[in-house]
Amino acid sequence: MAAAGVVPATKYVGASLRRTIGRAAGAALLLVLCGPACKETPRQWSIGIYRGNTPFDLSPAAPNPILTAADLGSIDARFVADPFLLRHGARLFLFFEVWRGDSRQGDIAWAENTAAGAWRVGGLALDEPFHLSYPFVFEHEGEIFLIPESRDRRQVRLYVGRPFPKRFELRSVLLSGKRYADSSLIRWG
Repeated sequence: MAAAGVVPATKYVGASLRRTIGRAAGAALLLVLCGPACKETPRQWSIGIYRGNTPFDLSPAAPNPILTAADLGSIDARFVADPFLLRHGARLFLFFEVWRGDSRQGDIAWAENTAAGAWRVGGLALDEPFHLSYPFVFEHEGEIFLIPESRDRRQVRLYVGRPFPKRFELRSVLLSGKRYADSSLIRWG
């Protein structure tokens, strides 16, 4: 049963696609932005975790929200958004956009899941003089990489964790000249 004001995703997706996603999803872990459904005022986005066998059958994996702007301590955060999880060894990290009131732009912050299941905020992992969001984070050949959205800079930028997870440094500009948004890599073959 969908919450009041929430339209089930299955209304817009055909049965064939639902079956395909269902087979592929397994025990999917999904992070979402909470808004009115988390009993917050609009634009006070936060991060919640939901689990399910498919993206169409989700329930809270923990009391939500798990992370709000108020959890960022001394960082002048107005909201958090665009969550990405990364398991590194036995540790679980969360990277996300934090919209800062002092700089009026997004930066990339991180948190780590503790043994007790809580999320401990580590701080800012990447702060540039331009807006950042959508921190696509991944591991490749033992290194941790980050491709945040940096469309205001008209670039797709690749950063490497040095030292991970506390800081990222620019490794390369992959593309430039257009306002690329929410770039993600897909391993093919």
